[in-house]
Amino acid sequence: MKKLFFAVLLICVGVNAQMKIEKLKLEMVAKTLHNKKSIVIKSNVYYRVTGGLMVTKSTYPSEQITVTNNNGEFKHYDFKSNTATVTQGLDLSSENSIFYNFLSGNINDMGLTKLGFKLKSTKPSANGEKKMIVTIWTNENNPDVGKVELVHENSLPIFICFYNKNNKPLQKSFYSNYQYIGNLKMPLTITEFEYVGVNDSVISKKTYSNPKLNSDVEDTYFSFKIPSNAKFISPTSKN
Repeated sequence: MKKLFFAVLLICVGVNAQMKIEKLKLEMVAKTLHNKKSIVIKSNVYYRVTGGLMVTKSTYPSEQITVTNNNGEFKHYDFKSNTATVTQGLDLSSENSIFYNFLSGNINDMGLTKLGFKLKSTKPSANGEKKMIVTIWTNENNPDVGKVELVHENSLPIFICFYNKNNKPLQKSFYSNYQYIGNLKMPLTITEFEYVGVNDSVISKKTYSNPKLNSDVEDTYFSFKIPSNAKFISPTSKN
């Protein structure tokens, strides 16, 4: 009986080890709408858990690559113009990405605690048969954000909204189309509204598909280096 128990235990441990995500690749289609103009970008997104290395390799409408990590080290390269930008900032860290929050298990607060926000209130909310939890977060040291509203359904985040000091929305994000990737459930559709004026907003929708894990993910772009003959431009340059 003991031998059977340990055999089952080893099988379970083996399955869990196999399902642990170390590397992830997803195809992404990003659609942005602003001032009645639509832009579509197609990319492959690579994420490596170690170091939080995230690479976005655009294939349409132009070939470009963006690389960042959990320290906010950021580099961007345009293949056609052979131009590059290198900079660093906490706002550029891969820890601000959906991949970091889900793969590191930060879905309860979606990284708000690390940004200095504190939980102010929690209340249940019913929408028909759907039971949701609404939490409100505040950060007295943030001059721009008055509060953040985060909504979970079945313990998964489905909505987050940042409000200014006048209780007007700054940015809304909706997480939907949850699917299993390995043994982890992640949203494969993210819709965002960024309010840039009184009656103006930028709407973006990112749709992910065709996930690949671990050994099925090529390492080529994780070790990408900007060509030595590239022309480096300032992050604030308008060129």
